Amino acid sequence: MFNPTTTLVLPLVTATTLLLSSCSDSSAPTTERGAEQAAKQAQQYPFGGKIDSLNGISGHMLGDPLTSFSQMEAGPANPQVMTRFYPAVPAQEKGWFAKHSREVPEQYYYFLDGKFSSFRALGDGPTLRAEVDYLLGPGLVEGSTTFWEGQHARAVYSERAVAFGRLGQLDIISKPLEAEMAAREQAKLKADNEQ
Repeated sequence: MFNPTTTLVLPLVTATTLLLSSCSDSSAPTTERGAEQAAKQAQQYPFGGKIDSLNGISGHMLGDPLTSFSQMEAGPANPQVMTRFYPAVPAQEKGWFAKHSREVPEQYYYFLDGKFSSFRALGDGPTLRAEVDYLLGPGLVEGSTTFWEGQHARAVYSERAVAFGRLGQLDIISKPLEAEMAAREQAKLKADNEQ
């Protein structure tokens, strides 16, 4: 069974780094540079447009403060994990995830320093997959896992067979907060190794 207090471990998709704007041709008009930038981004993140546009889940943007969420109670703290998880309260939620809380009963919000850093949903695979396809469109499929890689956010959906059918899992992650967490982990490892 899933343990939400453990660190989110997600398959990472390597994305090409964006070209710095200082490297672009400064003689080109701004609108042309903007169009070129958008075209480059579309090439670098071919499955990322919708995940970046959504930047969270309906009603909640990645990076939003915990105070913008209504009456959520934290799950048990784990001192080895930097994020804190909060199970969704369907009666206080709106939208698809609230309406489908029976089919997708496990919904968790994760916060890093009080900022919404990721979302995880687990439940009936076919039901969850239909909503994921609607929200994010086609993604990069590798086996039973589908990836959406944007400049600011990433999503991963996977399914596996279980006794009662198929269990789907959706993770939506803030890339800036994920990078901040990775940097902290690296600094902690470095400090531990220096002792």
